[in-house]
Amino acid sequence: RFQSGLQLEYTNQPLVQENIQFYLKNRRILEDSQQRIRYYLFFIMDELDKQGIPLDVALIPLIESQYNPFASSGQPAGLWQFMPATGRRFNLYSSNWYDGRRDPVESTKAVATYFRYLMNYFNNDFLLALAAYNSGEGTVQNAINRNRRAGKPTDYWHLDLPGVTRTYIPKMVALAEIFKHPERYQLTLQAIDDKPYFTPIKIDNGITLA
Repeated sequence: RFQSGLQLEYTNQPLVQENIQFYLKNRRILEDSQQRIRYYLFFIMDELDKQGIPLDVALIPLIESQYNPFASSGQPAGLWQFMPATGRRFNLYSSNWYDGRRDPVESTKAVATYFRYLMNYFNNDFLLALAAYNSGEGTVQNAINRNRRAGKPTDYWHLDLPGVTRTYIPKMVALAEIFKHPERYQLTLQAIDDKPYFTPIKIDNGITLA
């Protein structure tokens, strides 16, 4: 289901080819992440399907956190590496006891809602939505406006975006290509059952886990 839902197909781009080679030389990244992917992939796909979002979005945690919900690199945190302000914008609250950005269930729901917003904002242009997820919709819209004034194309590949964002989408496309055609790249994928790995349970009061 995941492989058939992958939509990114821009493998003719030089940066995409560079990133394919990077991942093939660093296969450990893909191999080590697969065990953690199995915990969350079914739930993520279901949430993306509810919002009509391409399943490629499920590759983002591979880039952002290697599917570790406790990953933190400065201010960003969680599977999806939400910044604090973006987390609050999508109702991921935090306290001394809890940080919604590190909650795989709530942060995934927030990501699906965020991408639905971004897809609507950019008229269902998935590449622009991905770029905006990385650098903000204002940054992407300003780049589009500059190109429009200069009479240049306004698709993602022609925009003057921050360096991190210019490499972000090629990484996504490279991962989509490798996961869609693993046999082409001699990658063995672990079988993952198309059923929930976990069941969320609502607890009204604090508990001692021991």
